[in-house]
Amino acid sequence: IRMGDRDTLKQQIKACCGWFSRPGISIQKYRIFILEFAAEIFRFGSNNQIPMETIFGSAEQLVDCGFQSESPEEFWDWLSEACGKIQDYIRQERANTTKSFVTKAIDYVQSSYGDKNITIETVCRILGVSSAYFSTVFKKETGKTFSDYLFEIRMEEAKRLLREDTVKIKDVAERSGYADSRYFSKV
Repeated sequence: IRMGDRDTLKQQIKACCGWFSRPGISIQKYRIFILEFAAEIFRFGSNNQIPMETIFGSAEQLVDCGFQSESPEEFWDWLSEACGKIQDYIRQERANTTKSFVTKAIDYVQSSYGDKNITIETVCRILGVSSAYFSTVFKKETGKTFSDYLFEIRMEEAKRLLREDTVKIKDVAERSGYADSRYFSKV
């Protein structure tokens, strides 16, 4: 549920549920299976901070759906759809989390671009993520590397400052986050 795609999920559910479509499986075993499956799904949701009530209603509703299924195939279809909703929720939360820390990084850079000591490591330390993960997600979300983004922000500020006649190149460099005005002029 957590990492797979929808087709793999359906295959796994079918494989897991397949045993009770064999001849000779009693209704009691089928009901025990439904109860155990419901408990496992709710445990998974609880362990992953998923509001299961929004997906299934109550645990009783999950069990009722299992008991009311006319056939194992109908139960598989219902379970695939329900677990698909859990997958969607997890993906959305993951996307929100990554967008959140990318947004925080962008806000930090926009407010602190003048700091000569900004590095990807600094930002990652503040956000509490690894630089490798951050780099991958930042590039995916913005289409730019962190260094390119920082460079663009600094250059936009430098262009703005250079339009002012009274600001010296040394001051523009410093206020744009460059310690060395010669390097800044070269850039």
